[in-house]
Amino acid sequence: MLHAFHSIRDALSSSPLSLACPNQPPLEALLVGLAIIIIAADSFWIQHGDVNALGINQAFQHYISSGASEHVKAAVLRTFSKPIGSYNTHACNTKLLQIIMDNHIDSPAIGQPSGSGSA
Repeated sequence: MLHAFHSIRDALSSSPLSLACPNQPPLEALLVGLAIIIIAADSFWIQHGDVNALGINQAFQHYISSGASEHVKAAVLRTFSKPIGSYNTHACNTKLLQIIMDNHIDSPAIGQPSGSGSA
C-alpha cells in the first residue's frame, strides 16, 4: 500500500490547474482530496482490483484528460460558493460524496466517468 501512496503522490506532484484554487485554501484542499479518492478508486477498475503504479498513473491521466478534474472543480466551486463554518458536517460529506460519485469510473464502462460532472 505504501507503493500506491507514492504513486499517487508522484502523479499529483505536477498538479494541473484544475487542482489549484490558491485564493481559497480550504477548497484547494478539497480538490486535492477528491482527486486522490477518485484516482485511487478508479485505479481499482483499470487494473481489476490490483492497485499499482501503472494503474494509478492511468487513472490520473484519465482524470485529467476526461475532463473529470474540471467537472470536480466546477462542482466544488458551485457547491461551496459561500464560505461555511465547518466542512466536517454530514451535509458537507454528503455533497462531497455526490461529487465523487458523479466523477468516478463506472465498472461496466471502464474509462468513462459515471456522471455528467454535476453535483
